Amino acid sequence: MKKTILVALIGTAMAAAIAATGCSGSARTGGSPSSSPSPDQLPKGVLAVIPVMGGPLGLGAGFGSVWVTTENGIVLYRIDPATNKVVAQIDVGQAMCGTPAFGFGRVWVPDCNFGPHGLVVVDPATNHVVRTLADQVAGSVGIGAGSVWAGPRIDPATLSEQPLLRTGHDDLAITFGDGSVWVSDAVCSCSKLRHHQVNVSRIDPATGKVIATIKAGVRSIQNWATFAGGKLWIYPWLQVPPWATNPATRSGGSIRAPTPPPS
Repeated sequence: MKKTILVALIGTAMAAAIAATGCSGSARTGGSPSSSPSPDQLPKGVLAVIPVMGGPLGLGAGFGSVWVTTENGIVLYRIDPATNKVVAQIDVGQAMCGTPAFGFGRVWVPDCNFGPHGLVVVDPATNHVVRTLADQVAGSVGIGAGSVWAGPRIDPATLSEQPLLRTGHDDLAITFGDGSVWVSDAVCSCSKLRHHQVNVSRIDPATGKVIATIKAGVRSIQNWATFAGGKLWIYPWLQVPPWATNPATRSGGSIRAPTPPPS
């Protein structure tokens, strides 16, 4: 069954993220799987509905485009935010359960296997897969300190991999911020979920050692992580709201969105 993803380009945050990364051309182009509704059919505040196939899951902005991963398909979609059109459909050969990351002239796309067919590397200039790396263990990828962090530390120039990060937990989400690598764990079994609370490890990229551990106080069998606004954000799977911490104070808590006023 076809699913659609709603892309609401509200405010300037996404526009700023896209503008900051520049723009690359497309070698392989294609339209949306089906037509979009007319503007007068959209809910209030929604600027565009862009249909994509395969169960859209992860969303990211980079290289002048919006990128959408699919968990039930093998296609990575590239969308032009100026036209709200799909401009490339990239066959990555496997389902994707994470969010795309951007850096060093590449798009880094985690897959669903968390193992032998881990991290897909895409060249945004050609919209082609450069390589699929092994040993990826994270649903989100960190970019910083001259490296790509996806479980192993990856040299973006040679795509060589150094040993996996070790935190003592089942690592699942990685991001980079405030000069450190941040790794949040989870459990891969629903039966263990009630007894598990997410641990967040702060790792020194120079030594690869854990320098701090924070208990997030949330439970999740999978989660995603990002660093924005001076805070680390953890988005638990099938649980709201997200959780955030201030690295300076190591304090954090769940963040609830304000209740919208009645329309």
